[in-house]
Amino acid sequence: MENIESSPVAKALSNPLILREIFSRVDVFNFNDELFALRLVCKVWNEVFVSMSIPKIRLYVQPKWEDDGICDATPFLALCINMTPKLARSLVLNQAEFFKREQTMAFTSTMIHVFDKFTDYVQHLEVTIEPSLIPLLHQMMSNFCPNLKTMIFEPINKSKAGGTSLEEVILPALPLTTNLTKFSINAECGFIPTQFQAFAQLVINSAPNLTTFETVPHFYPDFSTVKNLKILSINTSLKQLVHNVSASDFKELTRMLDQVSGTLENFLIDGKYTSSWKTPETVPTAKFLPAAGLASANFKMPPMPKLTTLWNDFTEILRFGNALEDIRPDKMPNLTELSLSKERTKSRSVGHIIRAITANPSCVSFPGIKKLSISNIHHTQPLSGLRTAFPALETLTISRQLESNPMCMLRTIRACVPLQLTHLHLQYLSCPKAVKTLWKCFSSNLIMFKTLKTLEILCGYYETDNSMEDGLNQKDLIMVKEVLTEMAGMISVKIQNVKFQGKNGQEIITFILKNEIPLRFI
Repeated sequence: MENIESSPVAKALSNPLILREIFSRVDVFNFNDELFALRLVCKVWNEVFVSMSIPKIRLYVQPKWEDDGICDATPFLALCINMTPKLARSLVLNQAEFFKREQTMAFTSTMIHVFDKFTDYVQHLEVTIEPSLIPLLHQMMSNFCPNLKTMIFEPINKSKAGGTSLEEVILPALPLTTNLTKFSINAECGFIPTQFQAFAQLVINSAPNLTTFETVPHFYPDFSTVKNLKILSINTSLKQLVHNVSASDFKELTRMLDQVSGTLENFLIDGKYTSSWKTPETVPTAKFLPAAGLASANFKMPPMPKLTTLWNDFTEILRFGNALEDIRPDKMPNLTELSLSKERTKSRSVGHIIRAITANPSCVSFPGIKKLSISNIHHTQPLSGLRTAFPALETLTISRQLESNPMCMLRTIRACVPLQLTHLHLQYLSCPKAVKTLWKCFSSNLIMFKTLKTLEILCGYYETDNSMEDGLNQKDLIMVKEVLTEMAGMISVKIQNVKFQGKNGQEIITFILKNEIPLRFI
């Protein structure tokens, strides 16, 4: 019988390129029939799957009823005795369901048992607990999980900011965790209690090989012990960013960036609303203006020689200079991707920045930037100067987020034609009511398909958006086919929210399939 380890299947699955191709077609981070079907292919594939450090099973211990005074953890503990250790590579501990003292005791006993049982196997850890359990978590981390690679940490806040100072929180240093490379801190309300800050700093101090760190406003830790941080994210909303903000907050942010400026490759100031397309909470002008003034006086972006990707979803607060002079090529020579957005609807910060760098010929250009994303601008006029400011630009994304009156998509397309782009993505701008109008715009600007390789047009996300109705006659179909012929040499074209009707739609689809045109209506 053939040795499993030397079989063609085993050799194929040991090839990272083949595995990457498989994972590109199957979402391994979600439970679905496709994934479990793959496990049935052969024993080798099942071993590959079980050995992966992704969540494969999540077991919850919680009260049967909301008013129960106790929580019976016995069935869970019994299951852990016989559970395959490989299934515990990813561990999720969430105290959110445990409100009463007896329930918390059940949670902590389960927590201790799981750590003790699977200590050598846990590689990914997610912990959501209240501040009072920080000493217990500290003990767990001091004695267990030597092979931990990633950690996600979130407080359950039962008190407001203030209280205990950092100097009053006494926790000994943690042993070195040289395998830990990613550490994330989440906070739904944006406030990190001092006990969590102290513990998080100890985790960072114990992880010299940390490469990825995610945090929230007002917690900017010391990275003097970290040798090679590459990715830094600040996840927030405008309301959290300006809440009780002081000059020291922006000074601490500058200090933290200074510490990692020599190694950082990706810096993301990520808006939780701009990335989720939800309507943000309103920030009063009385809070916004003082915060903007404090940021202007106390925040300074340091030079970052290795930085390649920079996202800023809060240009109305954190400016990189009036015309991006703080990130010019002599300060960030390897910057290739830039994303600019804002959350405050009344702000014109993104438009002002684009206008400042395109209207003045004496402004510095950015010859290294190939990918540019701009959100929430109000006029297409500044777009005409993008090629001068970004001579190597290949990919342009223009999106509407949160704006009630977005730019017209047709005017945006016409403004982008002279840029000779390779990739163009237009997201949730103001679409025409008739799809015929969109095709006419394409037909009048066929030259853009000479350079374009990918085109994405998304619309119809907002309730006020209309679907693009058919409305095509026989003459229009000839025009559509001419446009489709020009698209034939592209890699991908996606158009959302188009409604075709009857024979016209069928004729267009048949033409697309017959000529292998890479167009998808989504």
